[in-house]
Amino acid sequence: MTAHASWEYCESTAPLRNAKCVRASTLMIENGSDLSPDDFLFGEGRHHSTWERLLHLTENEYSVIRNAAVDAICELSLASQVDVARAVDCLIDVLNDEMESVRVNALRSLHNIALIEKPSLAEIHIRSLEVVLQDGDVDVRRAAHRLFRVLHYPSSEALSHMVNGLLDNMRRFPEDAASVYRCLWEMAALHPQMATQLTPGLLGIDPRFLPVEKPMESTEDYGKIIFVLSGNKACKPDTRPVLPAYVERYGLLVYAKLSDNPYFADCEELESLNSYRCQQADQKQRHP
Repeated sequence: MTAHASWEYCESTAPLRNAKCVRASTLMIENGSDLSPDDFLFGEGRHHSTWERLLHLTENEYSVIRNAAVDAICELSLASQVDVARAVDCLIDVLNDEMESVRVNALRSLHNIALIEKPSLAEIHIRSLEVVLQDGDVDVRRAAHRLFRVLHYPSSEALSHMVNGLLDNMRRFPEDAASVYRCLWEMAALHPQMATQLTPGLLGIDPRFLPVEKPMESTEDYGKIIFVLSGNKACKPDTRPVLPAYVERYGLLVYAKLSDNPYFADCEELESLNSYRCQQADQKQRHP
């Protein structure tokens, strides 16, 4: 079947809702796959077979086929809404692909799924994703940061693993600091209660003693403060823990550092951080 014919056939027989999957099916047909446009339609019995064949195609020798299979898996899971877990498992496996473009595509597909379906991730998923932060390709790491910003973590331990992975990412690749800062900010804002549980460990606070101020000397120090401040701000006022005074002061330094960060250009919460810290300071001056 020619590409033109497959397009007409798909459009006339109600394919998946997104044209990306139709393009993926056409591309796989043109490159010798045994899939037909029929395989991308919903139907009893055919659905399971389609999944099995798509999973097989993620190991095809041609990267263009593997990329098309990743697109199709993403769209199929979003359209069916019942195979999200299977899609997540498969796309995480694809992160071991030898081609950077395929790994980036898998991360972007996971991002799209996470935005809509909010899949529940197991601890093994978190550990597999954390390894991506050691990837030598900058585009892969940046795509991972965007994914981690929208993921829902199952526990504070899982969130802690990812935070530590991001801090290690900055040690290995200092050029990633700006992107990691935004990632840490969004992760804490999405999980404020978990973030407050991690605060003592990140700041090195022992509840038995008064907190001792530590200078902010590295990108990791800034990353920890950004995570702590974001989680604290996202908490409800009646459940918001009191942070050490020096952390409050660092809030102004964080605002100054991030206000020119291009990764925070669309972050409305950052603008409110300055006013929030100023209000906190005013309250302390009025009620010392």
